[in-house]
Amino acid sequence: MPRYMFLQRGGDEERPKMTPEQMEAGMKAWVEWVKKGTDEG
Repeated sequence: MPRYMFLQRGGDEERPKMTPEQMEAGMKAWVEWVKKGTDEG
């Protein structure tokens, strides 16, 4: 079984001002992207 490591860099920059709806949409896209990668192996 292959093993993968996900690295995310950044976070020091000032976060953009986002509405709760924009944050929710961003999280939904992130979760879908991770699920797709997991499902595809």
